[in-house]
Amino acid sequence: MTTVCSTAVCGTGGWNGPLPGDPDNNSILTATAEFGGVQLSWTLPSTNAHAVAYTNIYRSIGDDFATAIPFTAVSGTGYFDFQAAKVIRQYFYWIQHVSVNGTVLDPIGPASA
Repeated sequence: MTTVCSTAVCGTGGWNGPLPGDPDNNSILTATAEFGGVQLSWTLPSTNAHAVAYTNIYRSIGDDFATAIPFTAVSGTGYFDFQAAKVIRQYFYWIQHVSVNGTVLDPIGPASA
């Protein structure tokens, strides 16, 4: 048995779950249609919110995450999608927090507007 070590995983198993100090995934995502685009807002996780390095935003025209494409990465608790105003249609959004340890949490969503 070989031992594999990296910054995210070390040992003989394939553990790639949360590391000590990672945030939980307890966030709420909302999307609101506004003049000029869509306002996305979310809460930070309730445990170790300070450990969120950034948040990935995904967007799709369908409500299946498998069809979502990476849209942007931001810090904070919101983003205004100006591009949504270019085409009048419903968009579905997901967020995915990334911890300071590099752990990518499960997607949250969808929220649509």
